[in-house]
Amino acid sequence: MQLSGPEDVLGEQGLIARQRVDFEMRPAQLAMSQLIYEHLGQPRTLLIEAGTGTGKTYAYLVPALLHRGKVVISTGTRHLQDQLFQGDLPYLMQLMGRHRPSALLKGRSNYLCWHRLDEELEFYRKEVRESFATLNSVRRWASTSADGDIQGLSDVAEDDPLWPRITSTSDNCLGSQCPRIDDCFVSKARQRAMDAEMVVVNHHLFFADAAVRDEGFAELLPQVDVLIFDEAHQLPDVAGRFYGQSMSARQVLDVCRDIRMSVHKKNEQALPVIEAVLKMLRQDLADIRESMGEEGRGALAQVSARIATAAAQLGEHLRQMSDTLLGLAGEDAELGRLQERCAHLHGEWQSILQAGIAGTDVHWYEASKTGFILGRTPLRVDEDLKALREGYAGTWVLTSATLAIDGHFDYFRAQMGLQSCPVEERVFASPFDYARRSLLYTPRGLPSPNAEGYHAALCQEIRALLEISQGRAFLLFTSHRALREAEQALQDLPWPLLVQGSQPRHALVQAFKASGHAVLLGTGSFWEGVDVPGDALSLVVIDKIPFTSPADPLHEARMQAEKAQSRSAFFSLQLPEAIMSLKQGVGRLIRSSQDRGVMVIADPRLVQQNYGVQIVQALPPMPRTREREKVRAFFAQADNT
Repeated sequence: MQLSGPEDVLGEQGLIARQRVDFEMRPAQLAMSQLIYEHLGQPRTLLIEAGTGTGKTYAYLVPALLHRGKVVISTGTRHLQDQLFQGDLPYLMQLMGRHRPSALLKGRSNYLCWHRLDEELEFYRKEVRESFATLNSVRRWASTSADGDIQGLSDVAEDDPLWPRITSTSDNCLGSQCPRIDDCFVSKARQRAMDAEMVVVNHHLFFADAAVRDEGFAELLPQVDVLIFDEAHQLPDVAGRFYGQSMSARQVLDVCRDIRMSVHKKNEQALPVIEAVLKMLRQDLADIRESMGEEGRGALAQVSARIATAAAQLGEHLRQMSDTLLGLAGEDAELGRLQERCAHLHGEWQSILQAGIAGTDVHWYEASKTGFILGRTPLRVDEDLKALREGYAGTWVLTSATLAIDGHFDYFRAQMGLQSCPVEERVFASPFDYARRSLLYTPRGLPSPNAEGYHAALCQEIRALLEISQGRAFLLFTSHRALREAEQALQDLPWPLLVQGSQPRHALVQAFKASGHAVLLGTGSFWEGVDVPGDALSLVVIDKIPFTSPADPLHEARMQAEKAQSRSAFFSLQLPEAIMSLKQGVGRLIRSSQDRGVMVIADPRLVQQNYGVQIVQALPPMPRTREREKVRAFFAQADNT
């Protein structure tokens, strides 16, 4: 099939229009696609904000398929990865007659590890028979699975604690010494990616390899002509995680469990000595967590004195375990790998604790109900990202619904280290008719968001709004505490109440769509990547302008760095971050050209503070009101049409 450009596919007389009677040509989609097509194969960077409804997925897939070189597409989530690879990409390949070799590549923890499954089966057969049936079910599935991707087994919950025990990490993988190396799903997935012309990855995989080379992606990159990053607004945060360092209580507990299983099988006489050290390690972790106090995140310096004794003991016991395993391992690859893991954890632990808070890294802790994480994150990653970009001569396409502020990309370019790179920038506004199909409401009479009675007053306002909308609402909160308070206050609603954390996210969204009148309470993970078109979602409430908490150690350090440069930390950092987050949250409301809905930003600062004007200007052009009766009239109009 001879295709001269994107218009032959996306235009008014294009392939999609001839196949689908419901197709509406989108000028912004076609213009975006042509822009990408014209630059592919050149050493250029394209920054493209594509408003909700532009159809950016097809806009970049069509030129990618027209291009003759190797293309890698990186997405923000595994869900979007699957959607691209299993839906959009094969559809367009079939339509365009471009059956190019393609591959889906995820991080190793997404693939079943045959060796670890064998180990678990042996262990459970001896000690915990009640879980043996589940493992056998996994084995039966794996024997017929083409790729070993654990997403393909729906019988075991996504958050089941079994998965980390039967998938591998770079720490516990035996590599070429593994007895099941010929059956390895990860190796096969990497080989498919090497052979393919179209490869779909995700940001975490990309940066895990760019930073520490542990996912086997580095050898693929030199072959690539074009890199397309969807949901590109996530890149600076994802990069920060991988250019930093962290260590969790879970990592230590995992290696403890693996050591016990392996020694139990290979050298039972050594088990008493091993058990004694394992017991001390578990106690060290418990002591550190107890010393940290309440759940939360903060600067490591805040707790370093309190955890000092237990932290020193943990380091010593990790070293002791490493030495013990070194004496036991001999020629045994598995015990040798466990010894290396202990030595590595000991090194990581010492590095995080000893480096303090000097230099350009921020050292932090995060305490959860049962565990903790200690880590360091670079204050900035722009130089790392700049070096990464300069070391790659192909085309980079970075796109998202939220990259620009007031029509310019200065903030995002600075985050990415792209100030001196040749960059093509373009904003494609949403084609949706926000002026007629939406309303932005900020209630009157609410106290300051920092006042004690704010959330009680907000919940009263929410009740009144839900009566008008008859449920059908997302209630999005800027903190888990606010979510829990709202959950308590709204327990007696007459509509189904769905709360983040009660089920996996995909299950909550499915239940929300199926109900038609549900009310969903969520925090950060529901602000983006959730798509509910139609009447089921007609009201979105955001409790506050999403300014990052000043207690967050990384944010606080970045603010101090801005002040040291005689810049306003609020206008150069806090406000741009809040606007980007708010644009994502507002994007949940209108998901199709037929949608109608009310967007509620309850925070009175939106109308009381001068910066509120800048925030509103960055949002879609929605009519504004402070009168609840206007909200009632908006819904009444919908009911009468």
